[in-house]
Amino acid sequence: MISDVESDYATRSKMDYQSNNDDAGSNESDSNNRSSNLRTGVAVPVVQSTVKVEGRKENNIDRYKTCPLLLRVFYNYNHHHNPIDYKNKQYPKNELQIHTWMDASLSEILINLQRKNRKIRRSGTVIKFQIISPDPTRPRYKVRDVGSIKIDYKGPDDLKTLHQCRYSIGDFIDLCIKLPKN
Repeated sequence: MISDVESDYATRSKMDYQSNNDDAGSNESDSNNRSSNLRTGVAVPVVQSTVKVEGRKENNIDRYKTCPLLLRVFYNYNHHHNPIDYKNKQYPKNELQIHTWMDASLSEILINLQRKNRKIRRSGTVIKFQIISPDPTRPRYKVRDVGSIKIDYKGPDDLKTLHQCRYSIGDFIDLCIKLPKN
């Protein structure tokens, strides 16, 4: 399965806070369930991921030391957006912004999208991924197909990372969501 990006970030923030305040003397069982807000001193619940990461290589990015990037994901039903839709900074309306790392897999991006849109959770739904990047030679955008994922089925593109897809910071991800006919 895939790690939970948001809980990973929360866990990292909690660990950073604890390492900076070792002399605070907090109870260990309480510190596992809560993180302190530095401004107000109020305890804030922290969600920790229980999902294990499988199939990844050891040379991944250290998510505790590397700042995440902003990934702009645009989605549409039954077809991809036209590259003209991105012209003059007039972006499509269905957007999801995700803070993630270059070693994030396509499945990990899909999990974040499923949190926002429950329709996508149905078995048999197919999601096709494209990278939309600016063309350095002309004032237009280039489109590259990078893979597809079918919900509840394992495929070769599930563990493909942004780095393997040759994603560059500033590119967009465009998703085509095809719901099952039932």
